[in-house]
Amino acid sequence: VNGIRLDHSASASESLLTDLRTDRGMEWVPSKGWLTKIAVDAAAADLTYDLAIDVSAAASPSRVDAGFALPTIEAVGQAFDPRRFILAIGFTLVGIAGIWLVARARPGATLR
Repeated sequence: VNGIRLDHSASASESLLTDLRTDRGMEWVPSKGWLTKIAVDAAAADLTYDLAIDVSAAASPSRVDAGFALPTIEAVGQAFDPRRFILAIGFTLVGIAGIWLVARARPGATLR
């Protein structure tokens, strides 16, 4: 009806997980896991949401991440990290100082 169909949902086999884990860079694959296959049979324009997962085992994926709800003002406010802001200001000042030094070292150059 909505273009999404659950084709498979079961514990991942030991052989599948072992096969995945033996690939280069895939050492992070756990020894136990769940395998879910979802088939999407809809035009991209008809899909107005995304898939979200819950890695906390609380069985409650984020409605915001899936596109079913907008983030609250509190959630948006928590995303501000003053350390990143200070780092960004620092990079900006270093960039401005670099441009100034280059322009100063070239007497006939003008900034456009």
